[in-house]
Amino acid sequence: SLVGFKAPSASISPRRGDEGKEASGVKISTQLRQDTDAIVASIRRKLEDYLGPGSGSARKIKEAFQDMDANRNGSVDKREFETAMAVLRVHVTKADVQLLYERFDPNRDGLDYHEFMNLLGFDAGPRASASHAPSSSSGRGADESKYSSGAKVSTQLRDDTDAIIDTIRRKLEDYLGPGSGSARKIKEAFEDMDSNRNGKIDKREFEKTMSVLRVNVSARDIGLLFERFDTDRNGLDYKEFIDLIGF
Repeated sequence: SLVGFKAPSASISPRRGDEGKEASGVKISTQLRQDTDAIVASIRRKLEDYLGPGSGSARKIKEAFQDMDANRNGSVDKREFETAMAVLRVHVTKADVQLLYERFDPNRDGLDYHEFMNLLGFDAGPRASASHAPSSSSGRGADESKYSSGAKVSTQLRDDTDAIIDTIRRKLEDYLGPGSGSARKIKEAFEDMDSNRNGKIDKREFEKTMSVLRVNVSARDIGLLFERFDTDRNGLDYKEFIDLIGF
């Protein structure tokens, strides 16, 4: 488990200089990138050694994130991060941790899973800007449970879509072949589905992919899937796609 000791926070002034875009879409200075690249590379190597075979799989990465998130609030704060670095035997100072959070935690509320993926080099892309609040117009049953995105879905909606989702996951696994659970392959699948390259999968793109995968889905089925997973109602972004396929 990647949980353990306490670490006080440090304060470092923001860096200045030439700016470039991080995978998250946030601009960072060239100086900040240079100050953190070596640390990031070391963390990636140590985590790979720690996780062992299949270290690049989305499931293993998700498990590592959950281990680091000791208080289970959905984000890794600086204390939790320092704890994990001690377990991984990565030597980082408080100043190093501050710089990493300056680079990868642009909203300054702890590393969420999306930001953690960016740190590990899986280019999760920009975070969805809209709130993940469920639509009030669905007319679904009153019993609700939280999905992994944090959005509530009705029990009825979950029941209506679980079988379709299982089929999609199996077909996608067959289509991707060996290593189908790896984060890189899943990212490539998302990019293939996003034919207009706008960072979202709309219903037409989704329907086309289901045809390629030979998954028999009706327009109603797709509507229900988007009701469940497209919580901001503007197409499936990468995080919502990850939720749909169970990572």
